[in-house]
Amino acid sequence: MLKLSKITETWVKTPSLREASILLAAECVRKIYPELFKKLAEGREAFVCCPETENPTMLMGKLASIIT
Repeated sequence: MLKLSKITETWVKTPSLREASILLAAECVRKIYPELFKKLAEGREAFVCCPETENPTMLMGKLASIIT
């Protein structure tokens, strides 16, 4: 089963993110191309966001906190 989270609602220091492969995709990609999204997300921690409605600075900060 695919585990999917919104990046804005994720605690960046969650133990499952250590050494994890991460996929960050726009929510519309998941809805428009569900099979492609499923294939790309397989075996990864998958996060979605909406770059048009969410603060890009906050999104970059969350992503930077996850990968550092």
